[in-house]
Amino acid sequence: MPVVLNRLSSDIYGTYGVILNDRKPLCHTYELPWLGNLQNESCIPVGEYEVIKAQSPRFGSCFYVKDVPDREGILIHCGNTRDDTEGCILPGLDVSDVGVIQSRLALQRLYSTLPSSFQLVIREA
Repeated sequence: MPVVLNRLSSDIYGTYGVILNDRKPLCHTYELPWLGNLQNESCIPVGEYEVIKAQSPRFGSCFYVKDVPDREGILIHCGNTRDDTEGCILPGLDVSDVGVIQSRLALQRLYSTLPSSFQLVIREA
């Protein structure tokens, strides 16, 4: 069964969702709003992606989202607000009015729960 990111709401400030594994919520997510898949300004398109655990010089332990159409370098990494992402997915244990909170703990939960490679289905709820 794939890991699912259900996008629950989106407005001009951002896109909020939840990552589910075996239908159980693992964490909340914050992404940029949908702006036509513009590099560094938009969340990525709804779809299915291969994801692998990775090490980033900037973010340390993270996940790399492979083969995003017309995009490169899409990660799931620590961060809390719009200022912390250029189109990547930020995990959090809860949401705030400007993003997510407790991102490091959420990423640790994902890293300890999910395998080194998995399919991520991103969909609108």
